[in-house]
Amino acid sequence: MISELDGNGTEIKMADARKINKNANKRRDPNLTNIDLDAKTGTLTIESVNVNQIEVKYYLINAEIMFSRAPFLKDSAEGFSYVKPFETVNQKVEAADPNTTVRVSIPVPEGLGNKNMVIEILSPESGKQEFRTFYSNKLKITTLQTFGELKVDSLVNGKPLPRTYVKVFATNKHNPSAAPFFFRDGYTDICGKFEYAQTSGDKLKDVLRFAILIHNDDLGSKIMEIDPPKDSNDKMARLEKRQNYVKSKRM
Repeated sequence: MISELDGNGTEIKMADARKINKNANKRRDPNLTNIDLDAKTGTLTIESVNVNQIEVKYYLINAEIMFSRAPFLKDSAEGFSYVKPFETVNQKVEAADPNTTVRVSIPVPEGLGNKNMVIEILSPESGKQEFRTFYSNKLKITTLQTFGELKVDSLVNGKPLPRTYVKVFATNKHNPSAAPFFFRDGYTDICGKFEYAQTSGDKLKDVLRFAILIHNDDLGSKIMEIDPPKDSNDKMARLEKRQNYVKSKRM
């Protein structure tokens, strides 16, 4: 049998030596392979490979101010890396073997479960940096895209929420790279409904996509993105569809 000696004089089979070298050569780079945020609790579930530590930073935000500055949040959260976080969590990661995927869950720190936050996830070893936005709310939002309408109900008791503030921005389909423009704002009616696509003039025909903030003083805030009604160039057809829908609900 062919063998060799290591530096301490221990006999190692050539086959074992080749296996050790092969595994070493195939060692994967440190990486955060998946990050999930529970929209209800704010708990992060992170999968990683060859990472020993994950750093999570929590930044408190004012939902309306942040929305007005950058309605489409996915394009702007990175700016928080230059701000001092409200709280930081360092999570150790232990793997039984190299190259194995490890899953860890990181709950929201005590006292932050009812706050609106931008969450920064860092892996010093991989250099990877990602952001997630968490809105603490107990709102149920139902959209009727055909009519450009949304309905806000309470998740606590299921009742409609009148006088809930709604603010709408949009991107221009003729110039998608331009800054989003203010479309309209207002409050839900007695049934908790708001027509987000309704406006004076013909601004609707220029809309590529809506970003909508829904804020209730008691039950929190939520931001969503939605396409405009498909028949936005034919307002009469949209109104007729809405009337038929209302009639069907009364039957």
